[in-house]
Amino acid sequence: MALMAPTPNCYHRFVPHHFAPTNISWGFEDRSALIRVKNSRDESTHLENRLPTALSNPYLSIAAVVAAGLLGLKDGETPPEPTEDLAENHAELTPLPATLDVALEALERDDQFRALVGNEFVEVFTTMKRSELMRLKAHVTDWERAEYLEMY
Repeated sequence: MALMAPTPNCYHRFVPHHFAPTNISWGFEDRSALIRVKNSRDESTHLENRLPTALSNPYLSIAAVVAAGLLGLKDGETPPEPTEDLAENHAELTPLPATLDVALEALERDDQFRALVGNEFVEVFTTMKRSELMRLKAHVTDWERAEYLEMY
């Protein structure tokens, strides 16, 4: 997830009713599912990965999908059943990380994924992203000024 949603701002779209995934899911014509099957019932049927954001590096997104696919094949994983209605309505499905902090922690903990994409890459990427997050947390926003300046 950190590779496909690499900035804190990306996570604002991963909420219900924003046509973006909030959990690990797939379904037919479901814009809230992580994987959407655009089912035209002919040779034009295809899969759409709805996770990568406009701010993601397409090469890193593709590498993440390939690595995850290889790990799934290696481990003999099978997909769950497709959701029949909106995936965002299924609390039992595994939620996606809600923030970049959580996504970076998941990336750092995944030893098999790290082995495929490279430990050095993961260390450089997470260090850079944590630096960005520290700068963001130190920044006072216009909203904070407007909300609190007069009160305090």
